[in-house]
Amino acid sequence: MLMFSMDAYAQRNTATNLSGFDRRNYHFGFILGYNSSNFSMQRAPDFDFTDSLLAITMRPQPGFNLNLLASYDLMPNFHIRFLPGLSFQDRIMDFTFLESDLDRKTESRRIESVYLDFPINFKLRTNRSRNFAAYMLAGGKYSLDMQSAKMKDFQGNLPIHSLLKHGNSVDIGGVFRFFLRILQIVARIQEFFGDSKPPNTG
Repeated sequence: MLMFSMDAYAQRNTATNLSGFDRRNYHFGFILGYNSSNFSMQRAPDFDFTDSLLAITMRPQPGFNLNLLASYDLMPNFHIRFLPGLSFQDRIMDFTFLESDLDRKTESRRIESVYLDFPINFKLRTNRSRNFAAYMLAGGKYSLDMQSAKMKDFQGNLPIHSLLKHGNSVDIGGVFRFFLRILQIVARIQEFFGDSKPPNTG
């Protein structure tokens, strides 16, 4: 996931941009980011290869995130961050079937989700080099699916897939921060690993 954020601060007359930023032990801002989500699927233990379904493939679609940011410096280079926000995610699942005449047929289903996220991250930052700094992120996230829904089979009868309404994930990532004259540009690449296994539908 690649994200960008911008924060505005007063500029002092010095060669180092936003020189007062590191003297504060708390900061607030926002994050606007791009995301691409996917599922990792495994066969059920009792799958016997006798079904007409041959394969399921995923096509990740672009989405975006909007988060508020509150950060507190526990130590000069070690910070804790809280980033509540919304995540809009989209995927397409392609189902390939073997028909009675041995031809293959593909049906597609779109899965759209809107998550209310509550991430808490710990940030380990390098010392600032003039107007540049880099840091690593690690933490966890609780997510609430605001658009939880079940997919029906291709006859419209049985649920073949449903998403958990509540989820947890582990977050890791890296960030590059550039201090400009009156604001900051932050480029972040971050991965989220969570459990989206559907509940047992009987």
